[in-house]
Amino acid sequence: MNIKIKISMCQINFHVGNLEKNYDLIFSAREKSKKENIDLCVFTELCMTGYPPEDLVLRPSLIDAVSIQIDKLIELTKDGGPAVIVGYPRNDKNILRNSASLIYKGEISTIDKYHLPNYGVFDEARVFNSGRISGPISFKGIRIGLMICEDMWHNDVTDTLVESGAQV
Repeated sequence: MNIKIKISMCQINFHVGNLEKNYDLIFSAREKSKKENIDLCVFTELCMTGYPPEDLVLRPSLIDAVSIQIDKLIELTKDGGPAVIVGYPRNDKNILRNSASLIYKGEISTIDKYHLPNYGVFDEARVFNSGRISGPISFKGIRIGLMICEDMWHNDVTDTLVESGAQV
């Protein structure tokens, strides 16, 4: 079976800490993609907060505000337009994670970053907790292997996705 989807890679200059502006940028890119019959809009790591958010992610009020923006995206996608993949910090049962979600038709599938860099300018291991290696996410009959930045550079994550049936 040969399934095709159109993907838009949305490289946008998100603003650190300006959640409403970042939501508006995602909304606008999705609206443009709708006119181009795009199936999936892929945004960057931590696009909801801007990158790098540093210690801002340690503020519970920021994480609560991010959840509100994610809820808005869930509601937005109920229109059946393009799905979105967005990155954001997430409170997972009082554990802070660097997450990415595929949101489509009001449904959300989430993975968490597994490899947290802690070298040079990166200090993610200090503020985030590692997730587990996840299998692919199904979208329109295609199994998508979703990874967040550093995870792409490690065979354990990529091998798991391939072995569990990721097609993209």
